Amino acid sequence: MGNQWKNAPEEKPAVLADLYVVFLANCFTKVPEPSGGSKHFIELARYWREMGQQLVVMTPEIGKENCELEGFSGPFITVPPKWANRLGIMTMYLVRGLTALFKLPWSRSPLLLYGTSDMLPDVLPAFAARLLRRRSVFWANCIFHLIPNLGERAGSRLNNTASFLAQRLSHKLIRAFADLIIVDNPILRDDLVAMGFNRSRIFVTMMGVDIPQIETEGTPVYDACFLGRLHPSKGISDLVKIWRRVCDSRPGSRLAVIGTGPLEETLKTDVREMSMEGLAEIMGYLPRDELNMVMSSSSVFVFPSREEGFGISLVEGMAFGLPAVAYALPHYKEVFEDVPVLVPVGDIDGFAARVLELLEDEELRETKSAESRELALRHTWENAMRREACAIVRAVRFCGNRFKA
Repeated sequence: MGNQWKNAPEEKPAVLADLYVVFLANCFTKVPEPSGGSKHFIELARYWREMGQQLVVMTPEIGKENCELEGFSGPFITVPPKWANRLGIMTMYLVRGLTALFKLPWSRSPLLLYGTSDMLPDVLPAFAARLLRRRSVFWANCIFHLIPNLGERAGSRLNNTASFLAQRLSHKLIRAFADLIIVDNPILRDDLVAMGFNRSRIFVTMMGVDIPQIETEGTPVYDACFLGRLHPSKGISDLVKIWRRVCDSRPGSRLAVIGTGPLEETLKTDVREMSMEGLAEIMGYLPRDELNMVMSSSSVFVFPSREEGFGISLVEGMAFGLPAVAYALPHYKEVFEDVPVLVPVGDIDGFAARVLELLEDEELRETKSAESRELALRHTWENAMRREACAIVRAVRFCGNRFKA
């Protein structure tokens, strides 16, 4: 595939009338399980369905529940039976991948298979289908994040090793057989090219946000808030330390922590041990209306994540007009310009100092608030998904003659 398909104007994309789109979303493990990757494919499926595209989301029952929580009602093909969810995660993933391959709707061939993640339950069925039935399958696959080399990531070494090796296997299959690779920032694209991926097959998509209505009346309830998965890679162990330093300099400051994940209980323990009850409130998962209320009643958004593909939570915070403080990940500068306040990764004292600066300088806070809102308005889901749908349509058409039912 050459670059020609990328240069066409971004017109309103036509429906792929000759292909049936199957979104492979087999990696959900619990309900709720919000993530940037799942929100991305749900918004693309929603956009395309509204355009009249024939499509289905193949996912386990808990994936269906997560989609419905985001307001997407299908259609779905659920795989595998519920009993598989009681298996160990590796066995469960294997069963899901095999079931997905055998439940592909071949009667609707030719197919566009869209791997919503680079995890094996999404990659293996697409790879096998592409290998066995090349003339009737177009394979697009997302890669949104590179797992760091062993020793560079917080958390269980065993889990990190398994994740690292599984991702490298997925990448070999995607590199060799996928027709289109979708990434969420240009630095990741360049990293993949350095790993041997064909640049002409990589499309840099955008993530988006739902722009909320902001309630500006009244005094903020929270001095800062965090939104994200409670996982070691999100800098959760740093979050409480940062807030302890903020409270030492500005007693009584309140932090709202929104999200779920494996470190939720650990985080609650850290809050108790650092005598921060009432200062850091661990809220877990919040329905959208409650989330909007908390975010709207905060002054600053804090996001000490150490690993991000795009940083959708960061944009969500800025969509509420919140000045944001974050660790300076490599792609942030290019994607978000100078809007968020960035500090070196791991600099807890520097992070706390910048939060305090925003809390104490009303003029600076208002300036950064306006910049945040303006940037978020450029990252709506509608804009992002229209652009991606255009790219996929052009890529399929460029492959043209291969698809003969």
